[in-house]
Amino acid sequence: DLSYTAVFSYNPMNPNDPAANYFDQTNGSLVVDRFEPGHLNDAIHSKLGTWDNYNSVKSITVIGRMQSYDFGFSHGFDNCEMIDISRTTGYTEIPDYSFEELLSLNKIYFPMNVEKIGTKVFSGCKKLSDIYLYAVAPPQLSDEAFWGLDKNVKIHVPSSAVSLYTSSIGWKDFTIVSLDQNEKSITVNLPNEDGKYKNLTIELQNIHNGQLYKCLVTNRSSYIFYGLMKNTSYDVF
Repeated sequence: DLSYTAVFSYNPMNPNDPAANYFDQTNGSLVVDRFEPGHLNDAIHSKLGTWDNYNSVKSITVIGRMQSYDFGFSHGFDNCEMIDISRTTGYTEIPDYSFEELLSLNKIYFPMNVEKIGTKVFSGCKKLSDIYLYAVAPPQLSDEAFWGLDKNVKIHVPSSAVSLYTSSIGWKDFTIVSLDQNEKSITVNLPNEDGKYKNLTIELQNIHNGQLYKCLVTNRSSYIFYGLMKNTSYDVF
């Protein structure tokens, strides 16, 4: 009689996501939406590989949860013209020197969770013309936060916050304009149930970064969430 013994090996590592991240060499667009917090640079290097590809990047979009260690990811992208981290979360401060010496950068987008901007964040960004910021409350500014930044730079903020920025120290030195063209609103209609939902909460969640918007239910049946980012999907709870 013959007997057979089978030996199986198990690799507990998860397979790589085949749809993770994206780089279009034709237009220089880099999108990074699959990475572990604290390892954004690793994800970028894994996608680009060669130095020639770094030089080809014209725009960077990051989506997901970041840590303070992830800032500085843009260093070395000498030809990058646009950076969008408006759909990231996991931090409240833009660290010192985060985007210094990006000589080609002309537009940058920040999320609503920013509460503080560090020292010389945009030092050497001589072509920067527009900053898009979704924070309703003007973030605290460190000494020399805007060091070297041209006073003609436009800062785009939520329409409801324009008056706050134009009266805040450091911010009022720049041209403050409304984000209207980059905003959308979502209306949530509840059934007319004679106060059945009163004092409950409607929550709108950004599916890209987990940011929550909350609204307390009163006697109304219709509720509008303003100042939301375009080209973003939301779940309603």
